[in-house]
Amino acid sequence: MKTCTKCGKHKKSSEFFKRNDTKSWQTLRSHCKDCTSKKTSTYYSENSEKYKSLSKEWYIKNRSRLVEYNKNHKEETRQYNLMKKYGIGLDDFDALLKIQGGLCAICKKSSGTKPLFVDHCHKTGKVRGLLCGSCNSAIGLLKESTTSMTRAIKYLKK
Repeated sequence: MKTCTKCGKHKKSSEFFKRNDTKSWQTLRSHCKDCTSKKTSTYYSENSEKYKSLSKEWYIKNRSRLVEYNKNHKEETRQYNLMKKYGIGLDDFDALLKIQGGLCAICKKSSGTKPLFVDHCHKTGKVRGLLCGSCNSAIGLLKESTTSMTRAIKYLKK
């Protein structure tokens, strides 16, 4: 057990980050993970413009290197992006693609050489399926509103 010097609570050692400024891997930080996260979050939100500027500068400086890396590591980059954006891996994507027979979940057409897009609920983050660019855009333009989609269907039936 260790006491956080910020909140004063007694917590397990696993609830503290290890220090990276020392050679000893056993040395823990004085603030617990919760307090450290709150402090970091507050600092970044108060200095967001500074970090946006630094991030942009770094991107401009390293753009060619990033493009080259992504070109040479397409599968790893795709895996990273799927996991970061939707919480699924390439295996999950391929399983969805197989279930849908390689077709768009709405129009049931092949996207040809273009990849299908991962469709997800923007409120819950839950992945619904794979869509072609047109169907994905249509849902987005209607703001995922089932009411608007129903009205659009009624309108098209005139």
